[in-house]
Amino acid sequence: MHLPMREESPEREDGMIKKWLVLGLVVAVLSGIVTLHAEASKDDLSAVPAKGKVTLLDFGAKNCMPCIMLAPIIEQLKKQYDGKAEIHFVDVRKHRDLTQKHRIRSIPTLVFFDEKGNEAYRHIGFLDKYFIEKKLKDLGVE
Repeated sequence: MHLPMREESPEREDGMIKKWLVLGLVVAVLSGIVTLHAEASKDDLSAVPAKGKVTLLDFGAKNCMPCIMLAPIIEQLKKQYDGKAEIHFVDVRKHRDLTQKHRIRSIPTLVFFDEKGNEAYRHIGFLDKYFIEKKLKDLGVE
């Protein structure tokens, strides 16, 4: 017995092409975010938290999905608050000493420090841009 091959309808083929294009776009975007995240981890972290400036440390990793979602927000805030606040991504795998010093147990963890270098606030998990900006303003950053 011979079964005839099922022919694909043009609509189904178009739907599959669209799904693959969307998947390719998602992969490309995430790759770009991971690249941004990797570049952000090259910061000099020898003097953090910075004395005299509000400091935000974003503890995370390149393969953590909430960390990847947070990466473009941190990059935007870094540019937005350049000269006003210190904002750094800390790769927990590369900066184990800093991770241990600040008792990081989960990622992402955002740690805010006041101008004197004292921890002022800590949040575990994803945090949106609005809330991060609000916390920076609460600490006196304009």
